[in-house]
Amino acid sequence: MNHQVFIWVRLLCASFTVLWLSPYQVVAIELSTQALNQDEEKQAKRPLLEDFYQRPSSHQVTLSPDGKKIVWIYALDNKSLRHLMVLDLKTHKTIKLLTAPNIILPVWHRSSESLFVVTNTSIVELSLSDIHKRTTIMKFDKSTNQTFEKYDSRLDVIYYSENDEKSHRIFRLGRLEKPILLLESVETIRNFYHYPQKGTLFYSLHFNDRIEIFAKEQGKTRSLRTCDMIKRCSLKGVDIKSGKLFINSNAQSPIDALASLDVETKKESLLLADPKGISDREHTLVRNGKHIYTSFFGDFRQFYSPISSVQSALKQLTLSFSRKNLKLQLNEDMSRWLVEVTGGNMQLSSYYYYFPETNNLKNITQLVEQKSPKIAEHNLIEAMPLTYKARDGLSVQSYVWLPKNTALKSAPLVTFVHGGPWKRLKGEYDVITQLLVSNGYIVFQPNFRASWGFGVDFILAGAKTFGKGKTHNDIIDGIETLLDKGIGNRDKLGIFGHSFGGFSVLGALAFEPNYFKAGFATAPPAQMPSFNSEKIRKKMGRSKPKRGFDRIHQDRVFLIDDRNQAEVDRLYSISPDAHKMAIKAPLIIAAGAKDIKVPVSDVKSFSLALKLANKPVSLFIDKQANHSFHREPTWLSLTYLMEHFFAEHLGGQVHKSNEKTYQKYILEMEVFSTKEVKQYFTLNKGL
Repeated sequence: MNHQVFIWVRLLCASFTVLWLSPYQVVAIELSTQALNQDEEKQAKRPLLEDFYQRPSSHQVTLSPDGKKIVWIYALDNKSLRHLMVLDLKTHKTIKLLTAPNIILPVWHRSSESLFVVTNTSIVELSLSDIHKRTTIMKFDKSTNQTFEKYDSRLDVIYYSENDEKSHRIFRLGRLEKPILLLESVETIRNFYHYPQKGTLFYSLHFNDRIEIFAKEQGKTRSLRTCDMIKRCSLKGVDIKSGKLFINSNAQSPIDALASLDVETKKESLLLADPKGISDREHTLVRNGKHIYTSFFGDFRQFYSPISSVQSALKQLTLSFSRKNLKLQLNEDMSRWLVEVTGGNMQLSSYYYYFPETNNLKNITQLVEQKSPKIAEHNLIEAMPLTYKARDGLSVQSYVWLPKNTALKSAPLVTFVHGGPWKRLKGEYDVITQLLVSNGYIVFQPNFRASWGFGVDFILAGAKTFGKGKTHNDIIDGIETLLDKGIGNRDKLGIFGHSFGGFSVLGALAFEPNYFKAGFATAPPAQMPSFNSEKIRKKMGRSKPKRGFDRIHQDRVFLIDDRNQAEVDRLYSISPDAHKMAIKAPLIIAAGAKDIKVPVSDVKSFSLALKLANKPVSLFIDKQANHSFHREPTWLSLTYLMEHFFAEHLGGQVHKSNEKTYQKYILEMEVFSTKEVKQYFTLNKGL
């Protein structure tokens, strides 16, 4: 399959069309220049900066087994109390079942007449027929880190775990019975499926350097499959009648696929890989030993089912919500579905009640989500997927966000680099992206090599080259693809990123000193050897996570072998820190004093070295913030700062905002800044 993307741009005096041909889809999009619809644009009310930050009020929306009710957690912004709500989908009557500060998860009982409510201290069962009837199933023992694992409707039992320095333990808890220890291991127990009638337990263990799938039958344990971070596998379900397991595997496919594993012969058979040959298996629904559907995520989420009626319904839904991402819940007999819809131009999820037999789709969003979007969909921008060729021929998936009513050839372009690097962007609503596009910027989001979800070979293609290497080249090659097709102004390029994205910002300005006009980096490590240090691992608990491979082993496979000094020296030599004196463009760096992933001392050292060399760098540190800037005033203030910074150097607009408040916070965070940056937060006297 040819992964090259061809972009044809036809410029007319009043409008032009951009045609994208990719392996995912062919999308023709009519775009208008500034000459069109200006009167309509003037009439539209320009949103405030704060309007872009909107959180949903409803969480954990869950369909009942009979498909006639839904439950969710309702919580207002900045409110500690949470409310457990139930909606009858026939009468539209809503009941408030419980109000408490620590509700984590509602789980339906198989009868659909009661709920298990998981809090951070206990599991409680609530009856729908008598909302005052509450039965405490168990109280968590914090000393053993007890955690709810799952409810098995087949057996009407709850499973919970304990995890301490000695071992990881799984317990079964049924009605009117004491907890039964089901499994104990010094390794992390990853997934498990219990069939007590047959005396069988299937489970997987996470060792430091591998995953192993086991069958425990009549007290005897057999190893069925061993895999690691390169040859991957994970347990996803069981067909007990045929004696086969559903597993995620890339043994017979270059990308993660759904496979079956025969319990007796240990033979693996491929069931379903992405028909487009691009993305890893994302999610599989197995019910009563039957494969219902599997999803893959290329440009947007796609579903496939071996059941013709389900596949037909999936096709209809995909057509109904083009360029959107769907999350599905099917009731027990699959006659009623709950569909959650998200998209790049949707601040809040929409919810639909779907009857697949008649293809009847009912919008129930207003019954579930108490808020309305502060910015309407038609005033926001959808993600445009783009697959381009890197300089070595590797295909790289990305998203481009184009501002309305703008001559694209002259528009400033900001590249948004995701963190990780083992993550990916999915074209979903993003505050910074939409805010920048609203200000007239083109925003480019590359899923560069090492991004998750495109097969292990794609991850390995970026391994141990972070810095002035292939990952950086992918970012530049994507920008050049756009510029070559008349998308963006070469003289107005900016770059923004957080964590690894911030690392990439530092590198971009150091490796391409005449290319970018401005960079904004938050929580940025300046060198990967430091980020991988044993000291940081111990602080983060990264050497032995509760779920996942030993981080030391993972880093040695994908990042750097810290035992090899020559390798450490090589990776440092291509780091932003080693090239920092080449930086010319204005740079803002922001960090949290309580960040345990990226030590603030490293950020200070890097920034101070630039300042002493008279580089245009400004440094801001929030004394209360961690790696993710969890405080709302912090990220709102930094957004305000970023808006003005890019406007100064790239020529975009800014939004009205509560600027006095943000200037006050920025002033408190300032360590040092250039005169030009200082003016953004000292405009109002008396601060």
